[in-house]
Amino acid sequence: MMKGVSMIALAICTLLFITLTWQFGLLGFFAASGWSLVTVLLQNYDKALQISSYLLSFFSSFSNWAERRTVTHSLQGTINLSAAKINSESAGLLPHTVKVEIVRPMDREAFIRDGEMVVCMEASRNQARNLARATLLFVSEDLVRDSRRFIDRTIMQACDFAIARKMLMAEHRIDAITCLNDEFLNAETERDQNLRSYVLAMDEMDSHGTLTRILLREFSELGAKLSPKLSDRQAEHESKTFADKVALLARKQPGVDVDPTHEGQIFRIAIMPIARAELTSISPHLKYAHKCYSRKIPILYILARGQINIVQSKAVLAEIEFRRIYRKIKEWDYLEVVSGVAMPSYIAVCTIVTSLIHPSCQPMTY
Repeated sequence: MMKGVSMIALAICTLLFITLTWQFGLLGFFAASGWSLVTVLLQNYDKALQISSYLLSFFSSFSNWAERRTVTHSLQGTINLSAAKINSESAGLLPHTVKVEIVRPMDREAFIRDGEMVVCMEASRNQARNLARATLLFVSEDLVRDSRRFIDRTIMQACDFAIARKMLMAEHRIDAITCLNDEFLNAETERDQNLRSYVLAMDEMDSHGTLTRILLREFSELGAKLSPKLSDRQAEHESKTFADKVALLARKQPGVDVDPTHEGQIFRIAIMPIARAELTSISPHLKYAHKCYSRKIPILYILARGQINIVQSKAVLAEIEFRRIYRKIKEWDYLEVVSGVAMPSYIAVCTIVTSLIHPSCQPMTY
């Protein structure tokens, strides 16, 4: 959608540039250039913040105002750009943009104001440390914000660290990741011995594309499902067992069987990987889908890696939709890095069809 808006803006700017230059000559040329510049800045506001922070840094040594703006512009631009990448994988995981305000150390906090997540923090001359702290503070308040109270504390904290690390890696800020690990993660793992293993599990999920598209997507819907409750012990318990299930699938070795269903009271979800070993027929996949349907499992994910498996997965999906047992509500085509090689991957999420099934589409007999 954003790409479409950018193309429309580019077309308008081009038309305006030609029209004003033709009508008013040099004056029109400068007017169109100014308008085009404003449009580009508005379309790329966060990138403009990053550039402005670089320019302001030349004055930061003799101006406190410039020094503070250098820090805040750099942090806001970097965090918002990387947060947008997270949301492109699964919409609404980080629902707010960030606004950074420099305060005294004892006033550090984060809160919502005018639709923005305001992060208040003290400034350091170490930019990597600033970025690590601001990113983690932002994520720990905004990630699946309406659902956090229903998720196991260790699991939620591991998600925070995994997403913060992912955001910093997207901006190639290894220095900030080092600060995040040294100053925050190591301290937290001393208090909770299970945290590090879960962060590593989240990293494993992310390498397969399932952290944002499956685990956090399901977490993000808890708020709407369970509100106005303030907490739910069953949801907390199942958030852990479901995270364990997704981690187990991410670490699955070829030839090792893993039950891909999670049949809880809150999380009733099935995950169907399309394996190359079953290329000869899609019948096993259809049988599994009908089994999930008969058990009234409301959500089915279809996963595939590699072009051949993706073709097969889409054939399975088409047949499932034809039989009207599940219907697709979202799909992702993306690249997954396997042993240093980018491999096409695919995930589709389907919801159960609750209407009566037409006789011509009844489940096949095996």
